[in-house]
Amino acid sequence: MVKKKREYVSTPLSSPICTWALPLVARVGKQWFPSGTAIIISDWFALTAKHVVEDFMDKFGTKVKSDGDFHHNFCMQAVQVLDGGKAAVMLDIDRIWRCGNTDVAFLRLKPRSEESLHFDWKRVVIDLKPLECGQEVVAFGFPRPSIELDSGEDVEKIRWTIDPVTTTGEVIEVFGEKRDSVFLNFPCYQVNARFEPSM
Repeated sequence: MVKKKREYVSTPLSSPICTWALPLVARVGKQWFPSGTAIIISDWFALTAKHVVEDFMDKFGTKVKSDGDFHHNFCMQAVQVLDGGKAAVMLDIDRIWRCGNTDVAFLRLKPRSEESLHFDWKRVVIDLKPLECGQEVVAFGFPRPSIELDSGEDVEKIRWTIDPVTTTGEVIEVFGEKRDSVFLNFPCYQVNARFEPSM
């Protein structure tokens, strides 16, 4: 079997994937913590890794309400790149659902601008068939993002630095039921693609 070459390459903001993949941030007052990437799966809904949400919960705190729901001590937002990288809009995340048996969380997006209201939602196809060893994988994300604040008298400006990256590799091991009983106690697989934090 011929081994496919692994790659880790910068991706321009003009790439279509940058419209559908969203860098995430948690915010408390003037404290911003960028981390994680979500993918739009339907009108006003996106999917991310559950551990990204739980990292925000650990950092900023979350309380369980009397009805069993959660009250987060932070606001969660996403950025959507539009017009081939020439513009960007902020989206609020007003509801989070964490899947108990996987590392998956669903996010409900809320518009903050007219551009978001008129966005032409296209459908992203999700294939849930299990992967096999040797199968090629392509992944995308915004590794190691940073935010700088410029607080003026009347307005607060933020500079959110992102470097979109596409990485490729192949599946090297499949865990049909779980990898272990503590960290990955759900079906998953291991790949040899390079991933950095926030991808």
